[in-house]
Amino acid sequence: MSHKFQCDCGQTKWSIKSDTPGTALICYCTDCQNAATHLGSQTTLDSAGGTTIYQAMPSDITFEAGFDTVKMFMHRPDGIFRWYAGCCNTPIANTLKTTKIPFAGYVLPAGNTAFGSNPPQVMTKSALSPIKQHGFAKVGFGVISRGLMAKLRGNTSGAPFFVGGVPVRDPEVLSKS
Repeated sequence: MSHKFQCDCGQTKWSIKSDTPGTALICYCTDCQNAATHLGSQTTLDSAGGTTIYQAMPSDITFEAGFDTVKMFMHRPDGIFRWYAGCCNTPIANTLKTTKIPFAGYVLPAGNTAFGSNPPQVMTKSALSPIKQHGFAKVGFGVISRGLMAKLRGNTSGAPFFVGGVPVRDPEVLSKS
């Protein structure tokens, strides 16, 4: 069984396996807030400026339609890759710039509880209203342990976002403005 998602206009469709090991969280960092603003996707933010994310492996996503619309940007040259449906600017996932540690943070609609309720809340100093941070260690441990297990299993392709360790799209690097 899989959780099915689609972009705002319905052209790009993807699913994430429901039994995918991962960690759900809400991130309140300014980069996530700025990404939503850049894409004009304020509906992905909760009322305090948090983005619901499910951290798992890049290989845990399957695109069922519209992968040709998928684009990627970075806030700065040393930033993470932020993947989105280019047809309507719906956020899809965040990945590291390398497949050495496979990682994908799937951006879910605000308030989505498909991967669990009461998720950790991280980077809360940037929240738009007071939010108590909790679960940061769980989030960090999950990224490291899944990445190491993937390396041990030889699952470091980064597919579908990477082929042969190279991103499938050229990133747009945003200007400071």
